[in-house]
Amino acid sequence: MRKLLSSLMLAGVMAVWLVPLSAADDHLAWSMKRTFMGRTFPPQTSEVWIADGKTYVREGVVVTITRLDLGKKWILNQRTKKYLEEPLTPAPAAAAAPPKEDKFRIQEYGWNYVPVYEWSAKETGETAAIDGRTCAKIVLTGEADYATESREIWIAKEAPIDPGRYYARVVEPNLEAALLAVYRAMPALKTGLAVKTVTTQERPIGSPIVWENVLTKLETAEPPAGIYDLPADYKQAKTREEWAGR
Repeated sequence: MRKLLSSLMLAGVMAVWLVPLSAADDHLAWSMKRTFMGRTFPPQTSEVWIADGKTYVREGVVVTITRLDLGKKWILNQRTKKYLEEPLTPAPAAAAAPPKEDKFRIQEYGWNYVPVYEWSAKETGETAAIDGRTCAKIVLTGEADYATESREIWIAKEAPIDPGRYYARVVEPNLEAALLAVYRAMPALKTGLAVKTVTTQERPIGSPIVWENVLTKLETAEPPAGIYDLPADYKQAKTREEWAGR
C-alpha cells in the first residue's frame, strides 16, 4: 500500500513538472492628465497586455483586443457593453508629403479645424533618470499653418519587456502616415520605450492644451483569465452610433 501511495505521489509530482508553464505576457499601464486654461483634469488610465499573437489595449472605457491568430480585432465599449469587429489590415504606408491645407477657409473651421502637421524629430542629447531608468529625450515637432504640436518623449533603452514587439503591436498601428515616416527614420523611437511623454498643442482657438502621459507599470506577468477573448455579455453593434450609445 505504501509503495502504491508513493508511486501515485511521484506520478503526480512528475505530471506537474512536465506541464509547461505559461509564458508571462508584457504588461504596461499609464496615467495621463490634461491641463487646459489653467485647470488640470483628473487623470485617465490606460493599460496594455501583449502575448504571442494577441494584444489587449484599454484606453479609458474603450478596449481593443487584437487577435492575429484569427485575423480580426474587437473594439469594446465598457460603458455600453457593445463591440465592433474589424478585419486586420496592414499598417499604412508612409506618405511622401501631407496634403496642403485650405488657407482661404481655415478661419471658418473654428473648433472643427483639424491641422495637417509636417513633422520633424530631434534627439536632444539630454538624459534623466525616470523611475530608476536612464532615459533620453527626443522632441517631435509638428507644424501646420494655424497650429503647432510638440511632443517631448523620454525613451528608456532597457526594459523588462520586448520594446520592438510593443512598438509593432501598439505604437505603429496608431500612427498617422506623416508621423509614421518620422518614427521609421529614427531607430530610438522603435527600439526604446517611452516612459514619459509631454504633448503641447496650440491651435488658433483657445489656450494651449498639455497632456502628460507617465508609465506607471512595466512588467512581465500572468494575464487575467480570458483577457484576450470576447466577453460573453457583450453584443455586436451594427453601427458606431449604436456602439457609442447615441
